[in-house]
Amino acid sequence: MRSFDDQMPLRDVPKKNKFPRPVLPVNQISNGAKKGVKAVTGVVGDFREFLNRGNVVDLAVGLVMGAAFTSIVTSFISDIITPFISLATRANLGNNFLILRCPMNNATKIYPDRSTCVDTWAVVSDAQKAGAITWNWGSFVQVVMNFIIISMIIFLLVKFYAAAFRRQAADPKTKKCEFCCKDIPIEALRCFLCCKDVDLEPPIEDDVAKPDAVVVVDRWNEKKTY
Repeated sequence: MRSFDDQMPLRDVPKKNKFPRPVLPVNQISNGAKKGVKAVTGVVGDFREFLNRGNVVDLAVGLVMGAAFTSIVTSFISDIITPFISLATRANLGNNFLILRCPMNNATKIYPDRSTCVDTWAVVSDAQKAGAITWNWGSFVQVVMNFIIISMIIFLLVKFYAAAFRRQAADPKTKKCEFCCKDIPIEALRCFLCCKDVDLEPPIEDDVAKPDAVVVVDRWNEKKTY
């Protein structure tokens, strides 16, 4: 006969994992998701509030108008003013330059004499393409002229705008109590904080002095004051 142990089938005992897989609690996952959604919602809300202010449209219009205004002034200087100034020079104002070093002469002489290439190129771009080192003083003068004229025009526009839409200063509505140095209504006779009597501001009198009264006695011995 088989024993009782032999009759019972053997079962596989599950092996314990030495390195269990970490499991995040459900609460931590939900809290992290809520924080992420809240952060995204806050950024979207701030961006929507920024758009609703109207500053974006004003800024865009200002940038477009500024770019158009700059191009107009640049064309005015380069096409209207610069040609008359260029009459006193050998070329257009933007193409006036000095050669500091000539380019290599077919690898026979690394730095040839400057006098051999001074009058070779009439345009700055050609001299630079050939490899010469140039000092472009005409282009710098033209940029400075652009800056000065644009600055003057913007200054005049801002000055005219400020003069046309200047706001008058509002009359003061409060005054300081001379006892407790707190702000109180301008027409108050007593401070509501320290309960001290406060005099009203004295009226401003005209600078023109009033003449003294003149007493005249007529022939009936009646006095009249003028």
